[in-house]
Amino acid sequence: MLFDNQFFSNLISTIIGTATGALFAYWFALRQFKIQTETEARKVCVDTALAFYQELSSHDFAQARTEANKMLEPYLTASSLDDVWSSMSQEKRRPILTVLSYFRRLQLSIQYKRIDEEMVLDLVSEEFFWWYFVWFNRLIPDDWETRRQIDKLDRWFQDNMPPTEYDRKKSYALSRLEVRMKKFQASQQVQHVNSQEKQS
Repeated sequence: MLFDNQFFSNLISTIIGTATGALFAYWFALRQFKIQTETEARKVCVDTALAFYQELSSHDFAQARTEANKMLEPYLTASSLDDVWSSMSQEKRRPILTVLSYFRRLQLSIQYKRIDEEMVLDLVSEEFFWWYFVWFNRLIPDDWETRRQIDKLDRWFQDNMPPTEYDRKKSYALSRLEVRMKKFQASQQVQHVNSQEKQS
């Protein structure tokens, strides 16, 4: 009888020990899986941010931005692209749409947590501020879906940057706009004077 009690006691201890070991191994495996998954997700987000920066720095996108600037330059003092957009050829629209598409994709990557947000703040914010405050905020009509998405991106920057940093970058973009406005208005006046001289 003593033998039976000792046997069952040892058996129960063995079962408890095995179960405890199995539970610990299962918990450890889950923890490792979670760490690995988070590491992989983090790597994907970092890689996405670097891909956006690489695209921003690429020759093709630099060329698209230069062309978009040229296409938009005549409308520097306009209040909206609504009236002229339909009359623009597809070729003239293409670089503008390329830039808009870049920031639209960036906004979606942020919205769905597919990109490293700290890297976006460091690598892309200044370029976005320039495009947003020089062109998009003034020229993209309020009823365009693209406008709503670009405004979402601006709000995200507001919510995720220190207010002083946001204001500094916004002020810098607006000061660059002011310089461009003055040059544009001066060139318009020169053209007006030249045309009057030709007529007289």
